[in-house]
Amino acid sequence: MRITTHGPALCQVVAPGEIQMAPGLGKVTADSRRVAPNDVFVALPGQHTHGIRYLGEALRRGAAGVVLPEGVSVPEKLDRWVRTSQPRLLYAHMAQAAWNHPSQHLKVVAVTGTNGKTTTVEWASQLLNLAGIKARTIGTLTPYSKTGGLTTPMAEDVAALLHEAVRDDVAVVLIEASSHALVQHRLAGIRLAVAAVTSLGRDHLDFHRRLAAYWSAKRRLIKQPLSPWFLSPREGVILPWGDGPWEQFEAHVRTRLVRFGGQGHVRIHPLATSLHGLLAEVEVHALRRRLRLPLLSETALPSLEAALAVAWTLGVEPKQLLASLPKLEPVAGREEWYLVPGGPWVVVDYAHNPQALEQLLTAIRRLLPRAKITTVFGGRGHRDRGKLALMGEVANRHASRVIVTTDSPYDEDPVLLGREILSRAPHGEWIADRHSAILSAVWRARAGDVVVITGRGHETDQHGPQGRIAIGSDGEWVTNVLGAKRYRPRPKSVGVKLWRPWTQEMQLEEGK
Repeated sequence: MRITTHGPALCQVVAPGEIQMAPGLGKVTADSRRVAPNDVFVALPGQHTHGIRYLGEALRRGAAGVVLPEGVSVPEKLDRWVRTSQPRLLYAHMAQAAWNHPSQHLKVVAVTGTNGKTTTVEWASQLLNLAGIKARTIGTLTPYSKTGGLTTPMAEDVAALLHEAVRDDVAVVLIEASSHALVQHRLAGIRLAVAAVTSLGRDHLDFHRRLAAYWSAKRRLIKQPLSPWFLSPREGVILPWGDGPWEQFEAHVRTRLVRFGGQGHVRIHPLATSLHGLLAEVEVHALRRRLRLPLLSETALPSLEAALAVAWTLGVEPKQLLASLPKLEPVAGREEWYLVPGGPWVVVDYAHNPQALEQLLTAIRRLLPRAKITTVFGGRGHRDRGKLALMGEVANRHASRVIVTTDSPYDEDPVLLGREILSRAPHGEWIADRHSAILSAVWRARAGDVVVITGRGHETDQHGPQGRIAIGSDGEWVTNVLGAKRYRPRPKSVGVKLWRPWTQEMQLEEGK
């Protein structure tokens, strides 16, 4: 990373891969609207604009210095600046330094993968808290006001959230690491304890262009870097069991390696699925028990294995982990089951790529083999358009009825996005209004059938040409408008040492 300084230095290197901000400076931001007197403004290049366009506003607001990428002309009026070959990398390190390196007082876990990031970090956090280790997550379910709607927030927001965690005496923070964030170095400057990869599939080719580049972005989380300025896990790397692409990941590991699934250190073997819960054999580091889990399908088992692996890697005893499993709460927007009185089941899920949709529909078919399945989903704007036809093909193969509707189109035409899906689902239908599409699906389904609503999960906002509009989550809508009741099985107890069959009846939960 080349750095050229003009005027008083904004920061100095105090150790390999660690910087310290100059005295008297405030925070570091790439958003000119956030600049306060004595802050440092970072003019980052973006997909649609360049931060240099907002330099004037930053200076008017009192910026004490500016970070610029190489190749950008420096205005004559600017007397304190840094120019660098890696503006995003330096930005992330400066953001952490401005908050006094909070990750040095925490254990930070970063989780990446095509599917399962949110479920993994949320369940790992629950397992840690149940073991008496105060944990917190940063990711998809973090309030919009703190993340700007990004899975992995901008570097300055990550640093601020880690600082809040230190202030609140949190011991472990689990961060969802998107491929965009890894390419853009949003987590640089963090002292990373554990890195985990949940799965690999197709997504975000609108950004990465090629699948190989997308997978390479994921590997950045666990690769031993050539420079101390890049991210590197210190205490452990967690990977799925298997060969193929995982061999390429394993080749880069230079610390403790923990595997889940297959013949790994943590594995869950499902024995039977029913509406009373999932019966499975769970093994954590050679401690094996037969348990009934509060799950209705096998879809989330890889995420649960990864969460167990994270907690075990951080020191939670296997016996404690097994005892905690029946206490796990569902993750918002992930396979939420509802029952419409006198009508069908409704499943709300975040599945937004072909792999996730296939796993979900396959699991539902296994659980309810006689049910007719209706899918309701749409295409999101500013995303990989190539996956939409593949999702249509998956829905066409597994569902009796396919309804395509509006997701968050941003400034794209939702009709054109829908046509991409319908190109591989020739018997599907288009209903533009999302709530009308859900109503139509539920109205035509019979008791015992399943309406599967995917794409938005927990999200309460829809993004269109007019901006962000609050329409409520799909789960909230089916509850408030259709009177659907939330459903989940609740095993009374698990019994870590001995297994015995459960007789507890399935329960309906209202408003949870």
